[in-house]
Amino acid sequence: PDSDAPLWTNDPKADTTYGLYNCIFASRMRGISTSLRFIHVEALSLHVVHNRHNSEHDRLDGQFAFGAHEYRLAVTDSVCEAEYESHAAGEYTLGECLLTISLGEPFGTRCYKLIAGIIERERYE
Repeated sequence: PDSDAPLWTNDPKADTTYGLYNCIFASRMRGISTSLRFIHVEALSLHVVHNRHNSEHDRLDGQFAFGAHEYRLAVTDSVCEAEYESHAAGEYTLGECLLTISLGEPFGTRCYKLIAGIIERERYE
């Protein structure tokens, strides 16, 4: 796993409504030479958020501490998304994990940090 240096840059002004250090301004992409990080976290909490208008799964976020920061990023791991799409809205704790964090292409004025892969310790021991 990578060092516990911040995930690229952490600018609270770039955060979205649901995230914590979940994106950077696209204008700050200069000088960034890699779009993937492989990290170890002691605990990962998954947040299942349902659409306000019905009970369909709307979003899956992952929250974790890494280095000196707390992050809340969207989960794009297709296996994890499929597993949690039928879960009730709420928070689910996975414990120790290895995460692949991806920095997405510019979307509007931001580049989003995404949890692209999750490996639970229980599954790799």
